Amino acid sequence: MEKIKQEKPIMKPIIDQEQIKKAKEMLISIRNIAKKIFHSKKNDKKTIITITVIIFLIALYRWFSLYQTITTLNRDPFSLEKIIQYDTTNLKTNTLTRNDIASSTTIYDLIENNENIKDETIRYNKYKENLLYPYTNFLQYLLLPKLNIRKEYYTDTLRTDILGRSFLEENPYNDINLLQKWSDFFSSTEQNEINQIKDIKISDIQEYDNWIFWIKITFSFTSPSKNALLFLTDKITTTSDQENISLLWEFFYYLRQQIKTDQKDLLEEQTQNWIFSWENDINKTLWYSINKRVFNDEDLGLIDNTTINRTIFNMMWCSPETESQCFYRFREKYRNIASLAYTVWMESNVNKAEDLKKFLKNLPPIIAVQEFVYTKINEDWIIKQNTTRYDGKVELEIYGQNISSEEITEIAKDLWRKCLTEDKELLPQEVLNVIDETIRKKSNIIEENQTKANTIRDLKTIIENINTNFEWLDNYRKTIRLFEMYRMLNENGLCKTI
Repeated sequence: MEKIKQEKPIMKPIIDQEQIKKAKEMLISIRNIAKKIFHSKKNDKKTIITITVIIFLIALYRWFSLYQTITTLNRDPFSLEKIIQYDTTNLKTNTLTRNDIASSTTIYDLIENNENIKDETIRYNKYKENLLYPYTNFLQYLLLPKLNIRKEYYTDTLRTDILGRSFLEENPYNDINLLQKWSDFFSSTEQNEINQIKDIKISDIQEYDNWIFWIKITFSFTSPSKNALLFLTDKITTTSDQENISLLWEFFYYLRQQIKTDQKDLLEEQTQNWIFSWENDINKTLWYSINKRVFNDEDLGLIDNTTINRTIFNMMWCSPETESQCFYRFREKYRNIASLAYTVWMESNVNKAEDLKKFLKNLPPIIAVQEFVYTKINEDWIIKQNTTRYDGKVELEIYGQNISSEEITEIAKDLWRKCLTEDKELLPQEVLNVIDETIRKKSNIIEENQTKANTIRDLKTIIENINTNFEWLDNYRKTIRLFEMYRMLNENGLCKTI
């Protein structure tokens, strides 16, 4: 079909007769002013006449030149479109615009080129975003745990059922849970040898201004053998070494691509039928499936031994005649991540998918090792047993995703709606207002029940104490306070009562 040529817009005159009339009136005004100055007795008449004539001639010349230019442009307004009419020296010397200016003859050509550049920028940014998917998702969902446990990990759906005791039980950053988690991490070797934890100290959560938090952990230990010490070293350094993280990204980049090829139909079906269908986001569905497989023991069928083998073949650029060397080359490349290299690399291993699941389940978050020292124990009773033991100390920082201020606001609004079905934020001052309003409306009932009266007064004191420093708390502790305030309101019958 022949493309319809776009008509050029109708150019209006640069200036019309009414504007020319106003210009003439301005000249008359200037002439009248000159007359007044000329007839003034206070001034030197010759000087005044000279100045007035000069000003008048300049004004007349400028008006005449402007009039000629405007008249010319009114006869041919489309000449303004032509680039030749303008000084384009800067555009011609600029590396970003010189090609566009060379291929353009009118202003409209430049505008069209600019729109094309905008479209190309959008396409490039989308391309770059697609390239970053496997890295950002791996970082977000596996290497950086999230403080806000109240959101479903992949859907970001708010969960209002984690209240009171269940909040503490499910909260991985509760002191008891965190101690247990990291004690198990440091002591376990999966080789029937346990590193004995002699002392462990976990500092408070520290929040950065951006979306990252960190926790300092210090522990001292005794390793029963050299193998146990090496295994502990491997676990600690897996995510504290930049090269290791790059290797992990590379492996999961190829694994993700292979899943998209091998399980294309199943992945599309899950994307359409699952909770991400409104986004049609295959990438999010894929990582959600991996998460369910690793942490919920739900095998959704996307990863099997064949897919892992093909991933290794593609990573190592194996041809059919060199496939036998693929697993060896993969092991050599990933030997610094022993828990991965020495599980999925064996060609005869029939449990690669299960071993990969175990690896991910035990994968620590990003770690910064501040200090790692150990010494060989040379006590007589150990030497007589012909064994080797080591005493050591490790100081490190673990990193994760912080709770954002926007999430705090979202949680506060959701809890308030759950309690009082209003569109407000559950904040200490608002809770105090609810308590005061309850006392005012039901003062007779409260005073007749001394126990109830004492409970309400105690509750008000607690909320007042929370209110004194709530503004300066970090986001994680603000979240805990929000849950605590909701629980106290609910337990004291103050929800949905006003």
